[in-house]
Parts: sequence; structure tokens; C-alpha cells
Amino acid sequence: GTPSESKINISVGDTKVTATITGTTATISKFESSSSTKSEASIDLSQTGKAVDTAKLAAPVIKELVKSKGMEIKLSDSNVSFDIAALETISKELGNNQLSLKAGKASEKAMNSKQKEAVKKLGNASVYEFALKAGSKTISNFNGGKAEVEINVGKGRKGQIKMHHISDKGKSTAVEVTYNKNTGVAKVVLEHFSLYAVTFDESVIVQEAPFFSDVNENDWFFSSVEYALDKKLMNGISETQFA
Repeated sequence: GTPSESKINISVGDTKVTATITGTTATISKFESSSSTKSEASIDLSQTGKAVDTAKLAAPVIKELVKSKGMEIKLSDSNVSFDIAALETISKELGNNQLSLKAGKASEKAMNSKQKEAVKKLGNASVYEFALKAGSKTISNFNGGKAEVEINVGKGRKGQIKMHHISDKGKSTAVEVTYNKNTGVAKVVLEHFSLYAVTFDESVIVQEAPFFSDVNENDWFFSSVEYALDKKLMNGISETQFA
């Protein structure tokens, strides 16, 4: 049968979003923000109670969002944040078309035969599709802009995470990625969208980041501390304290 459709209104902080959810796609018809400060605009579709991996935004919604300092879209298993440069590129490419963002596990039909071959060579890989379209035209490059992507790859995975960009021609290129085994989230900054494969190399023993009583996952500086420890730029002042 046809997927059921449900209309929802989401209010987070000072933003209001009106969306219709059909299957795994949320179509956003209205975005309002009462915030006078033009901070990053956030559209949270992660708490709808439905598995959403695609967001469609009407052109007027994007025109409204371009006034902000960036745009974050939270889907069921991923968060995608575009910086101002990326948002401006998207807006220019868009015209009066609808914008479609897909971020989630890639289906078989999203891969051509060369890509499938490349993924097979990587071994036990999970493949994710990050795709952006203006109408039917694909926007793959942000012209100097960037998108920060967080994707849920599962908690407690062992070994060293690796992420590979899989080109249309089946070329696999390593991309720098970080992984938090407590939250199960992999973080990557991308300059273009495409297919990406994630693997965990279990032959590599990953040094666990020490736990500090004065550093909490919700702290604004958490990712900086994590990065500094990961890159061995700093240590804590004791076994249990960072600073």
C-alpha cells in the first residue's frame, strides 16, 4: 500500500517547523524563527517517532534559512550542518526548486556496479549516502563551503574507524573521521556529498580516551578535548582530571 502521511508541527527553542512525513521523507513547508540573532538555524526531525532519512525543503524555506549563520538538519540517524558558504551555494543552485537532503544508509540501487565492487574490497563496510538535490539536479560540491555530518554507526564498535569516499568510478579515498563509542556517533567534515563507506579495523587497538570527572559530553568544549587527546596534543593534569 501507499505509505501513511502525517503532518506535524515541531517547536524547538524559538523555531517552528511544519512538516509532512511520508514513509522516511519529511517535507518541510514552513520554517519560522522568532530569533532576532541570526544564529545557525536548526530543523529537528529526529524526535518525530518515525525513521526519517530524507528532508525536502521548499525554496521559500531555504530563502528564509540563508539569512542565518548556517543550517542544521537533524534526521533519525544523522545530523547535517551546513556553514554559510555551503548554504549560499545551495541557495544559488536552488532557484525556485525544492531542496532534498538524504543522509542515511545507502540502498543497493544507490550504488553502481563499480561502487559495489569498491565496497566489497573494503570488507565488512556500512555504506552511507549523503545526497543533495535542487529539483532533479544533484548538488555535490559546496564551492568552498563545508558540511559537518554526524552519523550513528552504532555504539561500542571495536577497532579503528575508517571512512572512505566512493566515487562514481569506484575509486575509494580515505576521509578523516572521528568516532565516539559511547554515543555511537561518527563525525566527518565534507566538502562534497556522495557515497561513503565506514569500516572498523579490529586489528588496530584504539587507545581509549581517559575519562575525566571535569569533562562532560554535553560541554561545549567536549569535542575539542576529545580531539586534543586523540591527537595526543595534551594530557589531563591527573588520571581523573583534565584541567
